[in-house]
Amino acid sequence: MSRIWFITDCSSGFGRQLAIAAAQNGYKVVATSRDPSKLDDLRELGVTPIKLDVHDESDIRAVIDNVEFTIRPIDIFVNDIGYILEESSQSNEEITAQFDTNVFSQIRVLRAVLPYMRAGRSGVVANFGSIGGWNGTPAAGLYCASKAAVTIYTESLAAELAPFHIDVTCVEPGYFRTDFLTGAHKMVAKKRILELDVSTQHTRNGLAAYSLR
Repeated sequence: MSRIWFITDCSSGFGRQLAIAAAQNGYKVVATSRDPSKLDDLRELGVTPIKLDVHDESDIRAVIDNVEFTIRPIDIFVNDIGYILEESSQSNEEITAQFDTNVFSQIRVLRAVLPYMRAGRSGVVANFGSIGGWNGTPAAGLYCASKAAVTIYTESLAAELAPFHIDVTCVEPGYFRTDFLTGAHKMVAKKRILELDVSTQHTRNGLAAYSLR
């Protein structure tokens, strides 16, 4: 029986490309998005689109339970959630939102998926981090910190789940030709400290130069 992939945030970027690649290689794929209509074109590949709000724990549990009991147990879980917050003068609300999406939302979905994997004593978990988590970058420090957190908790999770024969990895991409640095994937803090431009402008220029390239 073909293994089933469960992939979050498939409306664009890596999530979408992984859903396409897995389906083309004969796997059953459940692809999620806040707006599943953006996934309608993937149905012809056999992909099952599902609406998922990664900020709503009750919604997450309902979706995972539904997949486990009406489709089949999840074998490969790709935890592809995140965005980048640019600027060094973020408000408490902006900082909280950055970590809530990049770190806590990943953990929310894991809390729903992992009990089933532990019970089945098998599975693969791939959490998306970033090379941004390797060091702090001016104008993107909180994004870098959130991705570093993903790397460290994933490392711990790999050791915790090894006795259950669950493989855990952290995927840390560099720059790819996706839309990650555009639209809602790259948010800019409302307040900017202009005197910091001497140390932050280089990062903003770099992000603009790499975007879609």
